[in-house]
Amino acid sequence: MLLLTACDRVFGLSSSPVADDDLVAYYPMDDAVTQLTGCMTDTIGDHDGDCSGNVMSLLQGCRGGTFAFAGSDDAVRISSRGDLDLQALTIVFDVWFDSPPGDTNGGGCPVTRPLASGDQSYAICFDDTTMFLTAAGGSSQPLTIAPTTDQWHQVALTFDGATLTSYFDGTAGPTAAMTALGYDGNPITLGTEVVTTTTTRQFVGRLDELRIYRRALAPQELADVAGCE
Repeated sequence: MLLLTACDRVFGLSSSPVADDDLVAYYPMDDAVTQLTGCMTDTIGDHDGDCSGNVMSLLQGCRGGTFAFAGSDDAVRISSRGDLDLQALTIVFDVWFDSPPGDTNGGGCPVTRPLASGDQSYAICFDDTTMFLTAAGGSSQPLTIAPTTDQWHQVALTFDGATLTSYFDGTAGPTAAMTALGYDGNPITLGTEVVTTTTTRQFVGRLDELRIYRRALAPQELADVAGCE
């Protein structure tokens, strides 16, 4: 069932704080979710996301609106068509935990790129007080974090062609040495981890201000594009 939290309109638009020629997709998540197909608008390109489950649009985002995930098969999928299969990239977004990660209704994977083999091209997941970075062919150590509820946190993943690096509130976390990221046509997925065709580790909380760049941003640049002020 599709749940609506506003009339058929778009919330006040967020503003992108940094103009960057390497920005290839930007999702302010200000849309009012009135349909599943194309529910999440890419405001600078044509990579709109498709919703499933009960993804809701709310007014209380870090800038404008936000998308809320309740963990019951809620997801947004962004099809690549090949041009998001980047070998240098940054994915940066803001996350709000409705419950502490590790609780019955907390944690999960806000962003993943699944592979048909059951691995992940890349994934960021949370459990208890740790943030995990996973990637097919790579290995990493978890980052101990203090993910508080009722507060926005910035999360980022970068790949420079050799190292996959994650960040939480500006602190560099797990890294994985990689020669290349693997892709097989599966979409970028928000809100859940997909293993083959099964959804697992479903995220409960809100996501906002998602950006995808075609290069690895430096830590100071990540601070410059922080969605929340």
